[in-house]
Amino acid sequence: MLALFVVLCFASLAAAAPYGEIHLVANWSYPDYAFRSELEHTHYLSEKLYQTTFLAGVKASSDGTLYLSTPRWSSPKTPSALSRLIFANGEPRLDPYPSWEMNNQTIPILSDDDSHIHSVLGFEIDPFDRLWILDQGPWYAPHPMPSRPKLIIWDLVHNKSISTFVFGPEVASAENSFLNDIVVDATRNVAYISDSGLVSGDHDQLNGALIVFKLGTNGAASSARRVLARHFSTENNDTYTVEAADSRLPWMRTGADGIALSADRETLFWCPLSATSLYSIKTSLLSDMSTPEADLEAAVTLVEQRSYASDGLTVANNGLLYLTSLRDSSVMVRYNDGHTMPLVPSDPQRFQWPDTLGFDHQGNLLVVANRLNQYLCLTNNKTEGCTQMDYTQRNFFVWSVGLGGADSYMHTASKITQWPLWAIICIAAVSGGVLLFLGLLLGYCCARCRSKGPRTEIMQEGLLKASSQ
Repeated sequence: MLALFVVLCFASLAAAAPYGEIHLVANWSYPDYAFRSELEHTHYLSEKLYQTTFLAGVKASSDGTLYLSTPRWSSPKTPSALSRLIFANGEPRLDPYPSWEMNNQTIPILSDDDSHIHSVLGFEIDPFDRLWILDQGPWYAPHPMPSRPKLIIWDLVHNKSISTFVFGPEVASAENSFLNDIVVDATRNVAYISDSGLVSGDHDQLNGALIVFKLGTNGAASSARRVLARHFSTENNDTYTVEAADSRLPWMRTGADGIALSADRETLFWCPLSATSLYSIKTSLLSDMSTPEADLEAAVTLVEQRSYASDGLTVANNGLLYLTSLRDSSVMVRYNDGHTMPLVPSDPQRFQWPDTLGFDHQGNLLVVANRLNQYLCLTNNKTEGCTQMDYTQRNFFVWSVGLGGADSYMHTASKITQWPLWAIICIAAVSGGVLLFLGLLLGYCCARCRSKGPRTEIMQEGLLKASSQ
């Protein structure tokens, strides 16, 4: 009976771990807005502006409000680059944030326009409810862009700007930078940014890099530094073809993309999208603006070579690293011993191109799945090895996946179980049962040992009597 109980318990654990409950937060055939008038909505549909609106990022503030990014890659007429998620009559809608006015694009495009938000892919919300908005610049415009990439830090509590930092040309190029994602060390006011880079000019190599930003405090000015530029760890792998569900994208060349900060803020992880390598570096070196570039290059560590490419990365305050798998349409979890297994099983229908990862601060991981492969095939008019996006089906999803109480890398870790309560009880019961069985067995053996001597003498005496008769 004990053996059967053990088998059933561990079979259940193997079947359940490490998957959490998966819930749908919102989905669309195309992202739709809480327009200010029916005329605006009609124009959005009739001009097919929804085909320029692409859902990419998701983060949550401390009160649970979700914010979503929709980078403007093809048209200034996309209604917004950053929005709040609201529901109207039960239907999800995007509400431009901080306002319609800040998301508005002037036509013709103004030079050095730092008062509007142009194109947002990556962004972050820290525990102080500061929204770190990584503005790529007017990406839809001819390059070099007339306005430079910038970082806006916004106070969500008081709905006002804290800081706007325009990156200098030595940090982020208006011609061949592609500011992708951002992580924040809120206690040190330091942000780390991945620049995927572009090919331009005489270079056939991507201009990939990392950017370190320090927010000025107590009267000090903010500063930024570009590091590991065109280093192998921030470049694509020319021999690797990006795979996503049923698509192969040999023309896709993307450098440093996914980026994650460890829960102790001591290690930065990142990966190029067009590659299968995962890298890391100690932030004590990276955040020191005086560390020589050669020392940084020497400090880069290859964490692992995987069989798949990742877009989104994040670390939870339980210390675990979560990675999206584009090939498998799934989300993976990497344990501290290097062991990796699926958190979300392969599901091309619901999780095709899992992109950004975030946290809802209720113990769940947020996942955007957006079929970027199909969107790029459509917008770039690619057909070979490509399936183009079909707007008659559901394409854009926001999911929540249970993590057993874990939260963002920026939040203080609590006592987090990586197993559900029933699993812990099961393990405790099995362990107790095994110990009880061993104790009984040991007691029985000891009793036999103690009785072995006298019983042997009695048997020998009986045999002697029998033989004498």
